[in-house]
Amino acid sequence: MEDLYLNRLISIALTWELLSLLNGSESSADPVCPLQLSADRMVIKYEDPVSVLCSTTTSAETLYWTVDSQKINNNTWSVNRLLKWDISPYCNATFPGIGSCRKPLHITVYKTPDNMSISLLNHSGPMVEGTEYRLQCDIQNVAPLQNLVVKWYKGNEFLLNVTYSNSTKTPVDVSPTLIITPSRDDDGAQYRCEAELVLGPEGPQPPPTVSSKYQIYVEIRPQHQPTPGSRNIVQPTAKPKGHNDLLELNPPSVVVKYGDPVSVNCSTSCTDCEGMGWEVTQGGTAFQLNATIVTWIVDNLEDWTIKPMCYITTSTNQVTKTLPVILYKTPDNMSISLLDHSGPMVEGTEYHLQCDIQNVAPVQNLTVKWYKGNESLLNVPCSNSTKTPVDLSPTLTITPSNDDDGAQYRCEAELDLGPEGPQPPPTVSSEPLNFTVHYKPHINASQLPKRIPVFRGYPEELVCEAKGNPKPRIQWFYHQVKLGRDPGGNLTVYEAGLYNCTATNNVGTSFVVVEVILKEDYLPLIAGFVAIMVVVISVIFIFIYSIYYKNTKMGRYSLKDAKLSSTPNGNVAQNGGRNIPLPMTRLSQPNIIF
Repeated sequence: MEDLYLNRLISIALTWELLSLLNGSESSADPVCPLQLSADRMVIKYEDPVSVLCSTTTSAETLYWTVDSQKINNNTWSVNRLLKWDISPYCNATFPGIGSCRKPLHITVYKTPDNMSISLLNHSGPMVEGTEYRLQCDIQNVAPLQNLVVKWYKGNEFLLNVTYSNSTKTPVDVSPTLIITPSRDDDGAQYRCEAELVLGPEGPQPPPTVSSKYQIYVEIRPQHQPTPGSRNIVQPTAKPKGHNDLLELNPPSVVVKYGDPVSVNCSTSCTDCEGMGWEVTQGGTAFQLNATIVTWIVDNLEDWTIKPMCYITTSTNQVTKTLPVILYKTPDNMSISLLDHSGPMVEGTEYHLQCDIQNVAPVQNLTVKWYKGNESLLNVPCSNSTKTPVDLSPTLTITPSNDDDGAQYRCEAELDLGPEGPQPPPTVSSEPLNFTVHYKPHINASQLPKRIPVFRGYPEELVCEAKGNPKPRIQWFYHQVKLGRDPGGNLTVYEAGLYNCTATNNVGTSFVVVEVILKEDYLPLIAGFVAIMVVVISVIFIFIYSIYYKNTKMGRYSLKDAKLSSTPNGNVAQNGGRNIPLPMTRLSQPNIIF
């Protein structure tokens, strides 16, 4: 019995291995819908051709395409010039024992800008050093906007990335800006903006890019005019280049948190100077005769537009040096919310998250970062040049999937204040927003192969596991006939055929079709044949052995040519003619028994 059981196990294992190899050689397809596209996702340039083949892994009764409600009776969808921005092709089929199903083709249609240019807003002619200006990059007729990244450069030095969350698919015009404060070193510098369409791994590599350049010219800043109440200083007709090198600021620039103290020394090596001082709206100093160092001190810095200037006066001219000051403030409060929706989300639906940031400055140093758990999703730099605190509400567009159920989203406000600022940069984060996502059932195909062999007389249990939110209801069908009221995920089968496991919740329905193949169990026949052969072989062996035993164990005797000896009564016989006497006994008539 043990040998018989072992042989049966080996036979089953070999059958399963053969089925696995056969299944592995087939083309991969959706276990729910046995349709396969030559490309599931495509990135197509506007007006370019497109062609996609739809095939099946099993015989289909019907196979066709639908594009915007138009039916195409062909297994290939082809377009010579794609002229639609929002297009949704579907491959459709009807299968025996399964019913109808379809598979979408995801298409991204893109277009590079028709034109790009850089201009200087609200100004013409040369710039003045130390003055704030705004460059604008005009980008015309680009799509899709959510895949656009605008990059700013000065020469080959990268300055800023600008991204967009707008989900508009048709071409639009955008005009991102860049705030600059040129110095004399920027005279003749060339600024450049690039429009790059990042279209993912299916798109062209490297990404399509269009750029525009703009050259700036900078004039030396005019001499500072004294404020009322300050010492009258001689205003020269021109300021010799490099004279402000006579002044040294320590530190040369400051980054101060709103309300914190600040202290900066201004010193000079000038030997023929009349005096020096600080001219500033908060904490200024009077003109100090023959001084070589003056200190600007403020206990609580609260002036958002402050521009401290150290000056020195000689008998012929005046030299000034402005202290760069960044006054910053972290947000008072941050929160994240879901716009125009309450309750659970539904997979595949677009939603907008809003991050409310209250009372933060300066905005141009702010970067809003979006996270899902610890995964970084998007960085949004702000280009607003306002220095006073403002409220912001950046948004993030998401399309949740089943993997987002239970996920936590959050936003962070980071003030990148440069190397002079605090390290790491000040960061404030919102409380995480927990997601509940409803999604249609997903059947675990690894637990339910497409083909399962069943030996006649030996039932097989089919296990159908489905994950969904809300929890799905599982039902079994045999040739489109429901099996019982609600047998659940496990089903014991005895017969061959197509078995359909269907999982349903209020979001949608998924199903998997299993083909049960009936196999004949030849092991009992093989075992009977082996037993008969054993009996036949045993009989033959016993017969041969008995003959051999008789021939080798039993002697043969003969009385031919026997010689009588001189033994009395002549009762001697000869053995085999070798004259060996054998004693013989004469039997009388009464001793003979018949």
